[in-house]
Amino acid sequence: MPHVTQAEARVLVEEVRRRGRFLCLLQQRMEKARKDDPLYPAVSAAEEAVHTLWVRRQYRARGVDRPPVSAVGQPTLQVN
Repeated sequence: MPHVTQAEARVLVEEVRRRGRFLCLLQQRMEKARKDDPLYPAVSAAEEAVHTLWVRRQYRARGVDRPPVSAVGQPTLQVN
């Protein structure tokens, strides 16, 4: 039995998406400016972690307990 219901997961998906969008845009700005910023590795790791969370919550919101292995860990957060 999942700890998060589908309805709760839908709310979480939107919040995670908003924060993921911020991190994705921040990472892109840092890449354009300079990658030697000491915070760049932390921002990249945070963006990847939030993306993985977003993917898992997105699947849960649709009633699937676990995404396929190929869907997790791919840095393809959709920025709208």
